[in-house]
Parts: sequence; structure tokens; C-alpha cells
Amino acid sequence: MQHTTRIAIVSCVALGLLAAQPAFAAKAKPKVAAPAAKSTPKEEPPPPPPPPPPPPREAPPAPRSYDDNGPAPEHISAGGQTKTDSNKPSEYGSGYYSWGTRGGATLGQGNGARAQLNFGYPGTIGGSYASVEGAYLFNISEDMDIGIAARIPFFPFGLSPGGQLRYRVMKSGQFQLAIDGSLFLPMSFFPFGFQIGVSAEPGAMASYFIRDNMEIYFGLLVPVGINFFPGVAFTVGFDIRGGFAYTLKKSNIGFFGNIDFIPGFGNYGFGGLGLLGLGFAPAAGIYGFFAFNFTAGAQFRF
Repeated sequence: MQHTTRIAIVSCVALGLLAAQPAFAAKAKPKVAAPAAKSTPKEEPPPPPPPPPPPPREAPPAPRSYDDNGPAPEHISAGGQTKTDSNKPSEYGSGYYSWGTRGGATLGQGNGARAQLNFGYPGTIGGSYASVEGAYLFNISEDMDIGIAARIPFFPFGLSPGGQLRYRVMKSGQFQLAIDGSLFLPMSFFPFGFQIGVSAEPGAMASYFIRDNMEIYFGLLVPVGINFFPGVAFTVGFDIRGGFAYTLKKSNIGFFGNIDFIPGFGNYGFGGLGLLGLGFAPAAGIYGFFAFNFTAGAQFRF
């Protein structure tokens, strides 16, 4: 019986060991890490599309040639003027057109004015050694200006109302040519008493524009002065004039000055020395002279 009991105990122990062996094996088995879950990268938003390219710029029209008298291109227009540019203003950057009141050019468009001082031989500038002169100019057409003018003589003192006409007959590149004429009625009151006469100054004037706002002007005038009271007398001169005018850029204001050399003759019957003029008497009743006149002033266009 003891033997049977031992066998039963041994059998129970053996069965317990066998039953416990799978558990120990499970505990001893190394743990295998579970595969990590794959992370899905976040998708970046697509970049914005590039801006559309700017529209192509139109090339400016080519500047007009010197000989083209048609309408000027818009990019060099100035003050509404379209036809009177004699050279190429766009080359100098001021946007100006060639205009003037003293040489062969005209106003071209709009009205204008001029103020000046005159010094010289009385028989060639309206009967006075010095005077101040002013004129208001009307642009009748592209090639014609007329003006209402007046002179105030200083010695002898008086008043000379008058007018002016300029008609441009040629414009070729930087060169312009005009027929020019002035007519005044000089009246003086002091110191020689009352005198009245007529002073006519017809001639031809030309301009050459170094720049669109720089002008050399020159020409020939024939001033004729006739005095009616207290006695009849006349003076005739041959006025060779040369001058320079400069117009401020981007402005309608210009300045000018000229010097005139004038040989001539009259019928006073004796020679004499006058301010800026030397007279001589080669024959009775006729005298000749050489004179220099000077003029300086300002011109405007409205």
C-alpha cells in the first residue's frame, strides 16, 4: 500500500511538471516587437501659379524727319502744336518746338507778346535815340503773325503807335525764312517841339535753330523814316541784323538780343555826328551815315 501511495505521488508530481512546462516555455520565449505602423507623410499644397507676364510694351513711333510737314508724333507734342517744329525736339529732351518773334520763325500756335529796349540812330528806329517797345502778337495761321505795337521814345520824348506783320515763306529743317514788316507813327513832344512822321521797316528775316530752344536769327531790313512836321525830311537805311534768342525749357518765355549795322542816307543837307551814328555830306541836300543799333528784350507765347 505504501508502494502504491508513492507511485501515485510520483505520478501526480510528474503530471504537474508536465502541465507547467508549456507555461514556462511561453514565458521564456522572447517577445517580438510588433511592426511599427507606417506613417503617411502629409501632402504639401501645390505652389500658386506664377503671375501672368505683363503685356508687351508698344514701341514709340519714330520721330518725324526734318522734311516731314505732317502732324507730329504724340510723344513729342507740346501745347497742342503739331506742325511747326523745324527740327527734332525729342533729341534734346525739352519737348519744345521752334518758335520765335524776331527771326524767321512764327508763334505757330497761340498768341504771344514781346517787350524790348531799342538804342540807336533816330532815323532807323522811329525817330528817337532810345525807346521801349511792346507788342501783342496774334497767331493768324501757322505761318502768319500780326501784332499791335507801340514805342515810347525817351529822347526826344513821345509816342509811336504801330503794328507788325510776319509771314513765313520757308521752313526747311532747322532753317526758317519770313517776310517781316513794321509800321509806326512817331510823334515827339519834347525838347524839339511837336513832330510827326512815319517809320516803315520792311525786310526779310531768317532763323537757324541750334537747338529747339536756341535760335540764331539774321536778315536785312530797309528802315525808312519820313518826317512831315515841322519840315519834310526822310532817312533810308540798310539794316544788316544778327541776333540770338534762347527760350527757357518747359516754358513759353524767351530772351533775345541783336546788333544792327546800318549804312544809309537822308536829305537834311548837312552832315553831323549823332549818337551811335556818324553822318557825312558828299553833296548838298543829301547826307550819308553809318549807324549801329542795339535791341534786347523778352518774348512770350500764351
